[in-house]
Amino acid sequence: MTPELPRSDLAARLRAIAHAARQQHGAFTRSDALRAGFSARAIDKRVAKGAWVAVDHGVYRAAESPGSWEQRLHAACLASCPTVASHRSAAALWGLPDFERTTLEVTSVRHRRRKAEGIVWHETVRLDDRHVTTIENIPATSMIRTLLDLGSVVDERRLLIALDDAVRRHLTTVETVSRELERFGDRRRGSGVVRRTVARRLDRRPTPGSPLESLFDILVHDHGLSVPARQWPVRNADGHVIARVDFAYPAARLAIEIDGAAFHGGAEASQRDDRRTNRIVLLGWRVLRFTARDLADRPADVAREIQEALSFGPASLSVE
Repeated sequence: MTPELPRSDLAARLRAIAHAARQQHGAFTRSDALRAGFSARAIDKRVAKGAWVAVDHGVYRAAESPGSWEQRLHAACLASCPTVASHRSAAALWGLPDFERTTLEVTSVRHRRRKAEGIVWHETVRLDDRHVTTIENIPATSMIRTLLDLGSVVDERRLLIALDDAVRRHLTTVETVSRELERFGDRRRGSGVVRRTVARRLDRRPTPGSPLESLFDILVHDHGLSVPARQWPVRNADGHVIARVDFAYPAARLAIEIDGAAFHGGAEASQRDDRRTNRIVLLGWRVLRFTARDLADRPADVAREIQEALSFGPASLSVE
């Protein structure tokens, strides 16, 4: 048993605990407390009195320290080493689109997994150093490993958006994910989802420029539309680029603009967009505009409207 320091050194012991907690989102382990000079009996006494609150097995926080998602996630990793944030939690730490900091999900090496309320536990036989990193001081799976793991808990649509975002941010490449998938083999849970997702990006087409463009790309694929050009430059008679549209079917002179949540940031921005649209229309193009909500809530309607516009053929300024 670790001997207690003199009572006069209590402040020093608490400072040592506070220092450890600052590195771990307000949490500290029983080992941290023992190293600071608290005996096992003193630790249990402080927990019993409510001065320290148990966050996980052998992990505590000071009663005055607020809890948080990051704290609980870090505590789960500290309580059963080696354990890392993984799957949807790792995706949230990496800032991948549509993964909020709500789900608590971790992976431990085989036979170290345990049950804990509110936490999704996974186990693995492979948790190599190259698959582990640290994000905000929390041990977590690497980007490549996170994408491979996501195949077991999300559908192809969400995984494709995540993959596009990771590639766009230069955190990995499609080819790298594909090679790592081959190393793991097909028997791994979720490998089929990852394989189909990666196959859709191995054609070396440009990566969508935003999560919204990825969503539109999925809509085009799922509804069997012909593939439009991305970031198409619309030119005037002199060959000067007067606008670059999100998507285009140049042969049909059909431009498609995808408006995100920040669209129309004010009257001035709205007028700029209107003038830009007018210039495109005056060159004989049709313009369809869709919002993020359109893509998410009524994809079939969006696909039908695009197909109808394509069936009209090129726009014309002549009146017959």
